Amino acid sequence: MPKIFISYRRQDSGAVARRLAETLSRSFGTHQVFIDTDSIRVAQNWKNAIQSALEEASVLIAVIGPQWLRLQNEEGRRRIDLQEDWVRSEIGHALQRSTPIIPLLISGTEPLTESALPDSLAGLALAQAYRLADEYWKRDVDELIGILSELGMRRVDASGSTDDIYPPGVDRSKELTPSEIEEALIDLPEWKIVTRPPVREGAQDRTELHRAFRFRSFPDAVHFMITASRYVHLTDHHPDWQNLWVSVKVWLTTWDIGHKPSFKDVRLAKYLETLYRDYMV
Repeated sequence: MPKIFISYRRQDSGAVARRLAETLSRSFGTHQVFIDTDSIRVAQNWKNAIQSALEEASVLIAVIGPQWLRLQNEEGRRRIDLQEDWVRSEIGHALQRSTPIIPLLISGTEPLTESALPDSLAGLALAQAYRLADEYWKRDVDELIGILSELGMRRVDASGSTDDIYPPGVDRSKELTPSEIEEALIDLPEWKIVTRPPVREGAQDRTELHRAFRFRSFPDAVHFMITASRYVHLTDHHPDWQNLWVSVKVWLTTWDIGHKPSFKDVRLAKYLETLYRDYMV
């Protein structure tokens, strides 16, 4: 089955690449979209995982922002010029296999030129680029989905009923294993795993990451939730949370894999911890 490989640089376009992966997963299915943050499990050999995904890819999307070409290593050399650079390896592999490549230009980035690239990647400059504007995200992504469909990607069947209590499934990220949860909690010492009853009779109990935040004032608590809501909207992964005076209680779980914790919950928990530091006494 055709698969999409998303190549990007974290410092250049990490947030956009993850948002794109989640959006494309809605149309083509999670298992047909590869991005390293969601597709590689803890303890899995990441080099082998990337190599395998490149072999299976039917199309490679190279997310290119303003710093993509300029980023340097500690010695001041451009990463794209280094043989060990993984972005260079990913694109080079796709060029050698004649895998279709879509240079996806974001944040007003200009198309690449052959002279700016290593000789082995000159073919990237010849691939027709596509612009993705944040202010026209839905329009541009819908058009991109059409392009991918023309390249052989098959959209998943969107028929069937949905649960009105929850938003449509976005990304069926894999359930974290016990060891992955244990490792995540090392970085999240204030969080714990809890089990709550199902929301509907006959459904499974909910296994969730839980944390209670305490603030100096009610306005701070509300402001925290409003600020976090922008990130929640961007990542399209929603918490169950409750505000009572100066406290905010949060429960995180991935409902479309059976109310189990996934990488998405850990990512959101870490974001909330970082945000909370601004409100601490």
